[in-house]
Amino acid sequence: MAPSSGVTSATEVSNSKHEPVRTFHHISASADLPRTSFSALRIVVLCCVLSACSASEPIQLPPRAEVATNVPSYLITIGPAVAKFDDARAFSVSPEGSIYVVDNERGAILRLDSEGTLLGVQGGPGTSEDQFLNPRDIDASSGLFYIVADAGNGRVQKFTRDGAFVESLAIPSVTGGARILSILPSFRLSGVRTRSGESEPVIIVESPWNELILIDGVSHSVLKVDRLSESITIIGGPDSGTGHLESPVDVGVGNGIIAVADDIRNEVVFFDEFGSYIRSWPAELEDLVALRLDRGQVWLAYSDILRVFDLRGGRIEEYSFELGAAMIDFSVEPGVIWMMTAKSLYRIDRSALGQVVSEN
Repeated sequence: MAPSSGVTSATEVSNSKHEPVRTFHHISASADLPRTSFSALRIVVLCCVLSACSASEPIQLPPRAEVATNVPSYLITIGPAVAKFDDARAFSVSPEGSIYVVDNERGAILRLDSEGTLLGVQGGPGTSEDQFLNPRDIDASSGLFYIVADAGNGRVQKFTRDGAFVESLAIPSVTGGARILSILPSFRLSGVRTRSGESEPVIIVESPWNELILIDGVSHSVLKVDRLSESITIIGGPDSGTGHLESPVDVGVGNGIIAVADDIRNEVVFFDEFGSYIRSWPAELEDLVALRLDRGQVWLAYSDILRVFDLRGGRIEEYSFELGAAMIDFSVEPGVIWMMTAKSLYRIDRSALGQVVSEN
């Protein structure tokens, strides 16, 4: 179904949940191959990575911004929904415009085209490959694959963009563990019996540097899954000092940084791509729906408002809207903002400038 011509919105913004990403590649051709057969290759690649890292400059965020006193506020007029659901939970938009929706009612993934037309339904309740228990989040930003946070099964599953199962990764328990843990065996390939993990991935993002960043609902930790070294790094753990995370609720990736919203600290906390703390700035995070990084901007979404900040914490602008129900997820794409409630998906065309409500 085509979007309504009556849909209106505000200024030009682009991208989505995070910057465009590269897909992760198999460590082995079969999950049961001996690990030693890849030792030489791992050593060579790791040496190259370490050499490149030592030569690179540390990430420097700009100084903290002063509190803005003149922030434009725009009113977004919402048109008819482009898609309807029984009980949606999250969604992700691929670079070519396909929309992947986590359907909590069916325990499945819905694939839509850019106009909201249903193209297919993936999975259903269960523990086997191509099945989900309490799926919580999805990321389709690579364009070739999409990954699902299969929370009830304690694993991450990966599929081709057309829905063919590729592999899954059981996430082990990290409660009380060291900062860096090994993950053995690694991803289980198609045709090999999948396993359940001991953690509960509830938020999932694939980074531009080919790693998975997720939030574990059991330990309330941010985890960085490195396919190359077959390891999991706990980001913002108890040994992180000022960067210690207490209650991470969402994470965004881009610009070489990882941004985490922590609703006990009431701060957005920044780490570099290796998981080292950089800095933080205070934010109102009560009732936060989502955090997104988009080309040097931090987007904080609430049930009826979007707030846009620069990396210094300076507020740039904000957008208010009325969906008739609480927003549960959103995405920022070139020229388009997508907003989702549990029942509906809305497309807001940003080519038309929204009405300025106030400048305060």
